[in-house]
Order: sequence, then C-alpha cells, then structure tokens
Amino acid sequence: MKTCIRHTRDVFFPIIQCERDERKKEPRFKKFLGTGFLIGDNGFLMTATHVIKSFEIKELYALSVMNQKWFLLSFCNKIDHSIEDISMLKIQVTSKLPKMWSSFVVPANSWEGPSLHFELWGYSNITAYQYTNCFQPQLCYEEGYIVKRLTDPENPNPLLKGKNFFETNLVGYKGYSGSPIISRTRKRSDAKWEMIGIYLGDYTTTIGDEKLARGIICREDGIRDWLKDIDPDLYF
Repeated sequence: MKTCIRHTRDVFFPIIQCERDERKKEPRFKKFLGTGFLIGDNGFLMTATHVIKSFEIKELYALSVMNQKWFLLSFCNKIDHSIEDISMLKIQVTSKLPKMWSSFVVPANSWEGPSLHFELWGYSNITAYQYTNCFQPQLCYEEGYIVKRLTDPENPNPLLKGKNFFETNLVGYKGYSGSPIISRTRKRSDAKWEMIGIYLGDYTTTIGDEKLARGIICREDGIRDWLKDIDPDLYF
C-alpha cells in the first residue's frame, strides 16, 4: 500500500548527517547538509551530489514528519550521475515505515527556456536556527524565473560539476542545494508538480561594469535518460 502524500513537508526533506550514539543505540544529529525531495512512486529521493558526496550512506538521513513529530529516514542505496551534480537515494524500508512512498513531484519531460517562472521549496541554514540554537527545520518557499540555458563549456562555477544548466535570477540560501525547481507555467490536470530542475548553487557574472549574482539549476532534460534507467515509472 502506498503512503498518501498530501503536504509539501511530506515530500521536501532536510538532509542531515548523523553519528551513532552507542549509549542510546540510535543516530544523533551532527550537521545539516541540504535539501532533498521525493520523486515518483517508488521511494526515491533526489538531491545534489555535492550535498552528500563527502559522507557514507550510513551517515545520511532525511527528516520527515509522522504524527506531528520528526523522525529519521535512512537509505539503502545511492546512485550518482556520472556527469551532472545529481544523486538519487533509495529510502530504506523498516518496520516503522511503509514499503512504498508516493510523491506528487514528477519530471517535467519537456524543453524549457528563458522567462519560465518557477517555485523552489527547500531548507536553509538561516531559518533552521532562526529561533533557537537547536536545529529546527523550516520549509521555505521562493519564486524565480529562468534567465537562460547554459551548456558546457559555459559552466560558470567550477565547484559544481555538470554540463546542462539553467541560469536563474534566484540566488538561494545555503541549504537550498538539492531543492526541486517546480514549473509555475505548466499546470497538469492530475495535480502533479512538474520538476524542471534541481537547484545547485550560485555564482557571480559580469555584465558591462555591473556584477550580478545568479543561481544555477541542473536541467531535467540533462538527466532524463539517467532517470528513466533508474525508475522507468517516472515518465508514465
């Protein structure tokens, strides 16, 4: 039986690093890493590779909500794209979790370009520690638009690998890396949210004498074949 997913916080997760507490025999929070999100109906979570690449899979967790309390999602497999800065994590099934997760987020499967307006849902360091020194994740919402498509060798930020990008006017906070970029232009009759890309980071560009900060998004069309190989159901 599939879990009924209705709320944004059920789909968009903070990704954290935990260490094992031998006294309590349970993971202990160590560091907030970035954002991830459920995609499709087969229990896959997507994020940016640079968010998780320095950690073993046993250290990685996503925070979800059940019965108005935070609990940890662990993972049993990690798949990295060979070129783009994107990874998929497979949710570990346990006695406390359902065998399958369903998400309203699906790949757009379309060509997109300049002027398309989008939504970003993610977690940031600023809001996570806004009211207390303890980590308390707050889901954030942003809007922006695509400025242009970027293709290798135009990669403006050498710290982020990949060849297929959007440049955007939205410069996200630290922690937004791995957040889904959802089309606001294309509306579907089945209430699915179309993911046109994944937010990676930012860079500074120069136009004339003016320096401008821009965001970088990995395009969905640049990882489409890879996603089909991992989960063919995503495109049906």
